[in-house]
Amino acid sequence: FARGGDRVRAEQAFTAALAELTPRDRTLLRLTALDGLSCAQVGQMYGKDASTISRWLSQTRAVLLARTRLLLAQALALSDSALDSVMRAADSELAFSLSTLLESRPA
Repeated sequence: FARGGDRVRAEQAFTAALAELTPRDRTLLRLTALDGLSCAQVGQMYGKDASTISRWLSQTRAVLLARTRLLLAQALALSDSALDSVMRAADSELAFSLSTLLESRPA
């Protein structure tokens, strides 16, 4: 990030967006991103097929990204292009934050 404050605000927005997910959605992320389970394995746990789990994960990621973006836009008051740039720069750090946050947050 060009500015350290942007990184901190991105992490705060991501943390807040993650907290707003349903317990099921946080569990799905934890099982796949942290525990490394496949959609088929998670599907067995939920009595669903892999394509359903994949769809759920896709929806969860979209909600997480959209909510993070909205919260970050509110915090930084950036143009769309500047916000896109901050989101791209945050991408790898947010992936790391996801693992850290999911480890410390109850499902």
